[in-house]
Amino acid sequence: AEHLSGTHCTSFSAWGDATERGRTITGRNYELPDDEFRTGRFILIVRKPQPGSASPSWISVNLPGSFSAETAISSEGVTFSTQEVNWIRATSTTRGFCPETLLQRRLLEVARRESVIQDVSAVLQDLYTNGGEANLMSWPSGQGTCAAVFEVDGDLTVGHGFTVRTPEAGLPYIIQTNQFYERLTPDPSHRYEVIRGHFDGILAGEHAPLTVEKAWEILGQVPVGGDLIIQHAVVFEPDDMLMHVALAEPGIHATDGKKVTLDVAQLLR
Repeated sequence: AEHLSGTHCTSFSAWGDATERGRTITGRNYELPDDEFRTGRFILIVRKPQPGSASPSWISVNLPGSFSAETAISSEGVTFSTQEVNWIRATSTTRGFCPETLLQRRLLEVARRESVIQDVSAVLQDLYTNGGEANLMSWPSGQGTCAAVFEVDGDLTVGHGFTVRTPEAGLPYIIQTNQFYERLTPDPSHRYEVIRGHFDGILAGEHAPLTVEKAWEILGQVPVGGDLIIQHAVVFEPDDMLMHVALAEPGIHATDGKKVTLDVAQLLR
């Protein structure tokens, strides 16, 4: 059955020839209706594991009362940005079921920078959720790809409920909006095309490589419809363990507001 979502989140990640220093830069818009219950009320959660635990610590931008990791970075330098997808597929089994919020945390906490795809895929072989979500995860630059998207739903007959999407033809960037691009044949997304136009221009030499400032510019140009507002926006620099955060005010998108730079490594110490 279709599931009508109230969010239209967007993320992208780039590295190598697409960025100024070749290092990973990840941008993220989180959109919800502009109302008195959410606008301007997001907080920063710093999560540290129990003593002796091998799990990394992490930071996430959340609404009060939420304990998910919807826009987060771990002490491994792994970022997590989820996009809800308007789709739920029912399954006949409950074995391995995990609520979305707990699954998001689990995926972030198992991911090591040198093996994100393998680590996350191993968890998704055992756990699933029946809500549609596309999780873009990125990590510090190195050899090859520095980001991937994990498309997750409840259809255990197709790839055990998830599909890993990597960049097209080895391109040094990946884009994700709130729809599946592998598990379903998507309708064209104007937001996706706007972002891709920027990166195509960069790789063609028409624009300078991506910087944090350019990432903010791209996030601010992503179309937002209806009564939605960009409630929070984040630019991650995993190599330098920095996150740049902006929150919305009533009637003002986060991308048009004040940007604050946070030293992730210092906060997690």
